[in-house]
Amino acid sequence: MTVLFIFAFSSPSISCTAKHVPFEVNYNITYSADHTRFLNQHEEIVLSIDEHSGTGFRSQRKYGSGFFGVRLKLPSNDTTGILTTFYLISTPNNDTLRHEVDFEFLGNKQSPYVLSTNVISNGNLHREQQISLWFDPTSDFHLYQILWNQHQLVLFVDEIPIRVFINDSIIGPIFPTKPMEIQGTIWNATWAKSGSLPDWSQGPFEAHYQGFDIDGCPATNSNISECYDSKYAWNGGNYTSLNQDEERAYEIVKKYYLKYDYCNAHHPSPPECLINN
Repeated sequence: MTVLFIFAFSSPSISCTAKHVPFEVNYNITYSADHTRFLNQHEEIVLSIDEHSGTGFRSQRKYGSGFFGVRLKLPSNDTTGILTTFYLISTPNNDTLRHEVDFEFLGNKQSPYVLSTNVISNGNLHREQQISLWFDPTSDFHLYQILWNQHQLVLFVDEIPIRVFINDSIIGPIFPTKPMEIQGTIWNATWAKSGSLPDWSQGPFEAHYQGFDIDGCPATNSNISECYDSKYAWNGGNYTSLNQDEERAYEIVKKYYLKYDYCNAHHPSPPECLINN
């Protein structure tokens, strides 16, 4: 209860919110449109999965920096083998070239969800951290955000930082530097729980997304340095590092809710772990 009390009264300085605009202003459905439906004048999209297919969407443009957010309510019941996502990704999408920043919600039978995050660049695939959420993400919408600028990547849940990845030239070129698009998906990820297949009788499995405005710098070429311009609010001031309230909330997340950290799973730890812990 003490932890939740501190969360409730922390006041992050970074407080961009996902605004309500119609989905098609900034996004397209990627595949299986018959597994999607719209609500509230297209300000909400519902992605569903069954034994035949999942579905997904992507942004119409790629970006080189920004503060990207979505409000999401996850599928309920036994979601073993179901993966719901919100993430940034570059093209081409292959293991040696892609850059990616992930929110991945791993379905589970015993507890509602595990949130897995990852930061991928130039073939560095395995930088996973997993946290237990301090609320039921199936009962209501919650805000998930990615701050990306030349200083840092920060992943937020309801404006609480849950992961920080600092850009420091000392540790080499491992910070995402390619234009990335925004995607959201729901799909059958049997690898997520030891190969367990989804129990389709527990469905329907539906993920509800809201907040389709995009606070980002559209990348016009592969060099995203133009997106580091100070005219974008997320590139300077309060966005270069966490403030004291955010640091305190972040330490609580790491102490009480961090379930797995790749930095602790490798010996010696990767070099970026020295500045990100």
